[in-house]
Amino acid sequence: MEVEKLSSIKAIAGVALPAVVLNAAPPITAAVQTALLGNHAPTAALAAYAAVSTAVGFLARVCNFLVDGVSSKVGRSAGARDWPSLATHVQLSMRWSAMLGAAAVPLLLAARHPLCSSVLGLPAEVQEAAAPYWVLRTWATPVQLLNMAAAGVLQGFSRVRVNALLTSCAAVLEMLGSAAVLLHWGSAAGQQLGGDSSAASLRALGWVTLGCQALLAASSLGCIVALPPPEAKGRVHLLQEVFGLNGGGSSGGVGDSDGGGAADQRQPLLDDLGHGSAAASGLELAPSSPQAGAEPHRRSAAEQQQGSRAGGGQCVQTGSQQRGRSAGALFDDATKEFLRDGANMFIRSMTLQLTFFMALAAASRLGTASLAAHSIVGQLWVVVSYAVDGFAAAGIVLGSRLFALARTPELHEEAKRHMYRLTSRVLLAGAASGLAAGLAFLAARDGMVSLFSSDPEVAAVLHKGAWMVLAAAQPLNGLLFVADGLMYATQQFRFVRNNMLSGFLALFCPLLAVEIWAMPGLAAIWLAKAALNVWRLGGAMYLIFWLFMPRFGQEPGGTEPADAVDGSSGGSDRGPVADDVLPAA
Repeated sequence: MEVEKLSSIKAIAGVALPAVVLNAAPPITAAVQTALLGNHAPTAALAAYAAVSTAVGFLARVCNFLVDGVSSKVGRSAGARDWPSLATHVQLSMRWSAMLGAAAVPLLLAARHPLCSSVLGLPAEVQEAAAPYWVLRTWATPVQLLNMAAAGVLQGFSRVRVNALLTSCAAVLEMLGSAAVLLHWGSAAGQQLGGDSSAASLRALGWVTLGCQALLAASSLGCIVALPPPEAKGRVHLLQEVFGLNGGGSSGGVGDSDGGGAADQRQPLLDDLGHGSAAASGLELAPSSPQAGAEPHRRSAAEQQQGSRAGGGQCVQTGSQQRGRSAGALFDDATKEFLRDGANMFIRSMTLQLTFFMALAAASRLGTASLAAHSIVGQLWVVVSYAVDGFAAAGIVLGSRLFALARTPELHEEAKRHMYRLTSRVLLAGAASGLAAGLAFLAARDGMVSLFSSDPEVAAVLHKGAWMVLAAAQPLNGLLFVADGLMYATQQFRFVRNNMLSGFLALFCPLLAVEIWAMPGLAAIWLAKAALNVWRLGGAMYLIFWLFMPRFGQEPGGTEPADAVDGSSGGSDRGPVADDVLPAA
């Protein structure tokens, strides 16, 4: 049965393993670049790489909603076969990623000097090495944001393997290119430029990153157009219409269910896209009566207020069609909802990345060797977090579909039971992965330290305690990063925002202040990060098991799946369902 398969180990592995590749590929690339710089470039180059990656990458990382948030929304729409809503989320994610990227370029270029000299207080040789790399990474940011949005859409389509293949290929290409330029071209260029090998190495690295990101963007957009969700079974061409690639803006019709509805029931997918609409419209239900044994479509409260008309060749309008009427406005209802959720997650992600930025600023005041050691710890911390986050991706993709099925009364209890099983399995996998990573870090400490840097001063800083904090925190991080991702599936974005903000103010800031003024050291900086993660894990568990799971399948306002037909309450005091098209039981 479809519901049971969604919580199976096979389904989890089918999503999680490709997602691990997808999530781990970029930080693994950064870790390889860190190791190459640590062994084949001056220490100043490694310190500059850490500063630019954290500062410029800050903007991309605070837009993480473009991946997990979009994936959750697209996945839920696909699970409910609500193609107009799905098209809306695809359009909005692409549009706003492009707008954010365009706005980021002048902001980052203007911020380079004050951030490097005043805020971070980088030494002169580090600032000189960072200057060309900062510019190239800035121009790569718009392309990176577009790639993040494309990854969220493909993940929501359940095209995780395609997503992983594209990202891993780009990562391998970037790693090979980085090795080539750092081992050969970078040193030769450094000699030609008067011995400035640090700046030359980072400049070459920046061009490699920019080129690989551009290739990934072109490939990802092509896959979005060519590969709609599996639920569409090849019949939906809405993404060609989203991108205006169908030539005339006409809509291809599809049946709204997988065979349970009326034979002549058709859905025009999109309307008036040529006028720059921001939301999908045009979903119509033919006026024929449902066949025996088929579940009639439930109508939203908006339809009840409009009044339904039957027979005479007239059509019933759904809420998706009504949303489309305001699509010509710049900020229609769908856009406002997207921006509201995006703003909450932007604040959450900005707060999280601010902790990395503040930690970088604290480490930069400990000297160049400590800053380089901080870069190594940070790369390994992120590699494990993104790898384990593959299990969270399984929870988001599979959980979104279970949520859509749970809104059908006949499947509600079964879908809820399997959601509990899915959640427990991915959390256990995350904890086990984190424990394995921590033990590996302890066992291979000396070898890994020498792999990332040949500078004895950097090794000494790592051996003083920072490496022990890194290893000890991994079991906690493995559990947290899965739970943190599962919170996206709840779509309770305000709670997620408040959980991060409260931990930042209550724990991280005071502990980092103690490090700066009382006990300076790299280990104390990462202890503050670990304490914040304890707070985040507690909030995530509370949201998942005490707030979300008991109400699984209900609407955000608390309404349960309706068991009445045509919007009638049938004597029940439950509120109306939302205007999504529910799947047939």
